[in-house]
Amino acid sequence: MKRMLKLQIADSSYCLLSYKKHLEELKKTAREGKDPHCTKCDEFGFVIGTNKKNLVPIVCYCVSDEKSKIERKIEDLEIIIKRYNNVFNKLDNDMTLNIFAERFNNQKLVSSIKKYLELGSMNSLYIEGESGTGKTTMLKILWQIYAINNIKALYMRASIFEDMHKNLFNKNAQDRDLKSSIDAKIDNIKFADIIMIDDIDSVGFHYAAEGYYKLFDKIRALEKTVILTSNKSYSNLMNSLNIKTRKDNIEEIKGRLTSRLKNLNIIELEMQKFEIKSDKLAS
Repeated sequence: MKRMLKLQIADSSYCLLSYKKHLEELKKTAREGKDPHCTKCDEFGFVIGTNKKNLVPIVCYCVSDEKSKIERKIEDLEIIIKRYNNVFNKLDNDMTLNIFAERFNNQKLVSSIKKYLELGSMNSLYIEGESGTGKTTMLKILWQIYAINNIKALYMRASIFEDMHKNLFNKNAQDRDLKSSIDAKIDNIKFADIIMIDDIDSVGFHYAAEGYYKLFDKIRALEKTVILTSNKSYSNLMNSLNIKTRKDNIEEIKGRLTSRLKNLNIIELEMQKFEIKSDKLAS
């Protein structure tokens, strides 16, 4: 995957809307054609070839269609914004890490997140916190940072992944093509650089376990980075998934989700509303 080095993390660049506004301002003064200050070409931007055998005029290096390039960037950004809105329902206006830190009193966490981004780490991130501490909001911010840096993020809500599997056994389910939808979602991992799984602690229904096996096997095989959020601590999540502590028929399914999660190189960060505790990166 693309290493997360030299990301645009200036405050004004965190939000997709801010980035789009920035591009629109650049477009106003963008050049269409030759540099008016260039002295090597004629008024049309052409230079006569120096090779005596070839005196056909060639386009000067100063000629650039900056406006069209910026327009294409804006068009690409609009596609990203549309996809973002489909995933998260709405785009956060003026969303920055610093605003998040002030709103949730999570300055230490934000400092750790910035360090994580600056390191270009291949480590997976596990964000833990109670409901209302801003876990999904943090994913939105990270998603926006990745988007403006051309890093492709795939967002999945674990509960929806569970429901898709659950409906495979529901005769009244409207979508008769759920199996292919699930397979497509798993296959989409190969097109993403970062995989975000929200509320991973909702995992537990035995009928979705095989889907998670395929999901995490693909993540590991393709060496993708995964960012997980959960209401549980990482150790508690492991315990809840351990088949020795469970009474359903998950034993009938080969493999274990716990072993797949344990093989990830996880950095744990704990989110709280007023007092933040994080390890490894915050030190």
